[in-house]
Amino acid sequence: MPLALLVADSSAFDIWVMGSLWSTGLTHLVFAALCVMRARQLVAGRPALSPRRIYVVTLITSCVPFVVLYAIPPTLVALTALPFVPMLHAMERVVGRERAELDAVAGNLPHAIALPDRA
Repeated sequence: MPLALLVADSSAFDIWVMGSLWSTGLTHLVFAALCVMRARQLVAGRPALSPRRIYVVTLITSCVPFVVLYAIPPTLVALTALPFVPMLHAMERVVGRERAELDAVAGNLPHAIALPDRA
C-alpha cells in the first residue's frame, strides 16, 4: 500500500487490494485455516502444528501459481508473516496458563442449582 500511494493517488490503493487478493488470497485462507487447526489442537491437548510448519506451508502456498511469473508474493508473504510467528508460539503459553488456572480452582468453582418452576 505505501508503494501504491507513493507511485500514484489513492485510487491506486484499490488496484493494490485487488492485486493482493488475486496473488495472496489463497495464502491468507491457508494461514487462517492452519491457525485454527493449531488452536483447536492446543485446546484439545493434542500435539499441535508447529509455528514453523505453519510459516513454511503458508510460504509454499504463496508460490502457487505466481512464483513462475515473479517472486514478489512469496517475498512479501515471507516478510509479512514473520511477525505472526511469535503470536503462534504464544498460543501454546496462553492455553497452558488457562489450563493451570482452571486446575487450580477446579474444586472451588460454584455449582449451579436448578429450582423447579413455581408457576
